[in-house]
Amino acid sequence: MAFEIFSIKRLTIRGFILQIVLMIMPGHAAEYSLENVLKVTATHNDNIELLSTGGRSIQGQTIESKIIGKVAGAAWDSSLNLDLSLNTFNLSEYDSDDQIVTWSMNKKTELQTFGLDLNAIRDSTRTSEQDTSGLVTNSAVIREVYSVAPKWTYSVSDRSYISVNAKISETKYGSDRFTNYNYDSINVNFTRDLDDKTRIAVKLSGSDYRSEEQASLYLGTFELGIKTESASYGVQVGAESSLTEAWSLSGFIGSTYTEQIYQLRDPDNACNAPALESLNLKPSICSKEDFSNSNFTADLSTSWSGERSGLQLSYSIQNQPSSQGYEVESELVRVDWNYNMTEKGLFKSGLKYGKNRTADSSAVDIGSGNNSRDFASIDINYVYRATRHLKLDINYIYRWQDKKLLLGDADSNTVSMGINYQPAKSIW
Repeated sequence: MAFEIFSIKRLTIRGFILQIVLMIMPGHAAEYSLENVLKVTATHNDNIELLSTGGRSIQGQTIESKIIGKVAGAAWDSSLNLDLSLNTFNLSEYDSDDQIVTWSMNKKTELQTFGLDLNAIRDSTRTSEQDTSGLVTNSAVIREVYSVAPKWTYSVSDRSYISVNAKISETKYGSDRFTNYNYDSINVNFTRDLDDKTRIAVKLSGSDYRSEEQASLYLGTFELGIKTESASYGVQVGAESSLTEAWSLSGFIGSTYTEQIYQLRDPDNACNAPALESLNLKPSICSKEDFSNSNFTADLSTSWSGERSGLQLSYSIQNQPSSQGYEVESELVRVDWNYNMTEKGLFKSGLKYGKNRTADSSAVDIGSGNNSRDFASIDINYVYRATRHLKLDINYIYRWQDKKLLLGDADSNTVSMGINYQPAKSIW
């Protein structure tokens, strides 16, 4: 499953070029469409690094442009999404120009559906690590992610089908405060529709996390390096049901088995140096041991929609990759509510609370400490549609975290105001 980043990057770029060719090539398609959105936002954050003491406030503006091109045939469709943003602040070290490019293609036959998603992201740690380590640092560190995700669905019968979803990705950072890593995953689902409203399923999953080597010069003399590889295998069983026209419920529970291996590089033999051992200065990474464990997993959600409002609740326990050299066991609760106050005014709110722990509970280094934290956020948003093409929005976000590595918790407040302009969608 190991892919070099240049291979993923090359395949991603080829997919983007293919979409452009499809957009300009006459014939072969039933419909073409193009839409774009321009957004200008002013932002203030009173603790950008989310520190318990000494936090800095920033204010600035973001200019964002989104372009979506689609091509559809009788049994296939393809789309290219381009999201570009320029972020400037009073503290210039947090300035960044971000890009997200996604290409998707789907092909349908009588019994099968094939799909491929290619994704390229270039953003910064100002926002990218919020659900894992929460680490921002004192500048906007560039993050690059490239991924390839094929998918396939096969209808065994009118009510039974099999789906396979895979993803190969590589993530790189512009600072040694973060660890580059590869993360590959595959999911195989067996689904049976009991009736028009209820389905049951068995979900099998596998993943492989491989961190790049973390090198250091211990005591300024001994060269050391360590990298992590962990493989996980899981199964979940459950069901989805539309209980009424307005209320739906989904619940899956299971277990994941994880094996983690440490690869230590010690060319100066620091781990066996008698002088260091006699002074009780033996490096802590010398004591790291491979381990395996099994954990409970869950993915539960319910949603309700009314004439003017909607409510969604979800709870999950899953493993996920992180930029701190370890996989993370993440437990997350979400509540989202929206309410159409008037024909032109929409109120949206979200509450999130999570607990992250390093998969290796015996790890005591900085990377493990960064991952091990409790965190929460409250997001309140009001959108007013001034005209058919123009929207105004006001947003407030409260964030909180309590890290195992640090004394005391930390919180921040972010207020933003934005103008969205979306011209009419072009179809031909």
